[in-house]
Amino acid sequence: MNASSAPEASRVSSGLSKGRSQDRRPSISDSAHPQQEKPSRRWDQKLPATASATSRMSEINPGKFRVLLSPYVMGNILSYSSGFLSYYAVETGLSCFAGMLGKEISTGEFSLYDDPEDYSGVGSRMCDDEGTPTSRLEIIGQGKLKSYLHSTSTATRAGTGTTGNAGIISPRAWQMSLNAGKTRFENMLDDLEDGLLINNAWYTRFQDYRNGIFSTVPRDGVFLVKGGEVQGALSGIRISDSVMDILKNVTAISRERKRVKWWEEISASTMPYVMVDGINISKAF
Repeated sequence: MNASSAPEASRVSSGLSKGRSQDRRPSISDSAHPQQEKPSRRWDQKLPATASATSRMSEINPGKFRVLLSPYVMGNILSYSSGFLSYYAVETGLSCFAGMLGKEISTGEFSLYDDPEDYSGVGSRMCDDEGTPTSRLEIIGQGKLKSYLHSTSTATRAGTGTTGNAGIISPRAWQMSLNAGKTRFENMLDDLEDGLLINNAWYTRFQDYRNGIFSTVPRDGVFLVKGGEVQGALSGIRISDSVMDILKNVTAISRERKRVKWWEEISASTMPYVMVDGINISKAF
């Protein structure tokens, strides 16, 4: 860059900065995007004993268990399930959410949004692949399915408006956000009593799209909990259940939330810990 162009570049840079300040995008600190809560010190104090317990391997028989799912597990399951919320999947008969619009599918505490307007997240979008501006969309509100994901073409066929979710081929979610609940994580661990704490999952595969039947392999820490205390670690287990049953059997949602995005996730998300009754656990090998 020569000397004569430097002042011009400075003016351009200044103009861009002013434009950003005047057109401020929503962030995680706005009212629509509450601050993330951190686990309390009480749980921190349990970590040494928990670390010691995890060195002991435990075994369980296949069956149904109360399970505390971490934000990483919820992000994995819901991001893989988001395709079923596309109206294209609904009209082609490949969605477990078909015919469920307006119906109760989870607890009243469960509210799920597609939130591309949260520009502090890595999945933020200003417009969809048709150029339609995106906006925060309530997908599940207080346990009821409120909306499918639409492009202009699917919206025309459904007799409604686009939701700003057009993908290259079919509508898709951009950045899902599950609302924080009322319970602290440490209290959920106490309430778990006898069950499992699963920290992450991968190899999520669906065997039946119409009924949302899937399996996924827990990883990065799977713990047997008794009396609210971690007793030992588990390996070689698999979650074998359905999306609809997991949503239906949610019993608690944590106040703490985490951002979730790694190579196994279809889309970025913000998720809390979620307690689910009666998850079917089978052997992975």
